[in-house]
Amino acid sequence: MVRVLLQETCPEIVGAAEAFSRHVLYVPVTALGHAPDKGEDGAFAVRPRDIRAQWVAVPFLYVLAQLGLLAVVEDIAAAGVPPTEGDVAGDQIRVRVPGTEVEYFLPLAFADRNLVCPATRVRFHVPRVDSGAAAATY
Repeated sequence: MVRVLLQETCPEIVGAAEAFSRHVLYVPVTALGHAPDKGEDGAFAVRPRDIRAQWVAVPFLYVLAQLGLLAVVEDIAAAGVPPTEGDVAGDQIRVRVPGTEVEYFLPLAFADRNLVCPATRVRFHVPRVDSGAAAATY
């Protein structure tokens, strides 16, 4: 879907990326979370307080996962991982690492997985997401 949109609007970006690499992953990222506003002088402006970046860490996390640098535990029972509650909104799930104040907003692809918090080294389980939960909000 992202590739199709880019191909329609900026085919030279798709062409350059695919000429550069055999494996291209298109990730929908927004550094601002909205379109820039036009200022009083007609120039585009960004208000720092309005920045709502989304998915900006995903490409970095993807590379770390591809290199095998993300610690993931697959077996809940063997790992003794405590359950974690999560709130779903759209295509993200918000989880808090048990026993800490650390909170993450993760893609739904991480649902029903065990992870290790890189900041605290605490293992936690991202809860399973029901199909109807994706419409919920925090």
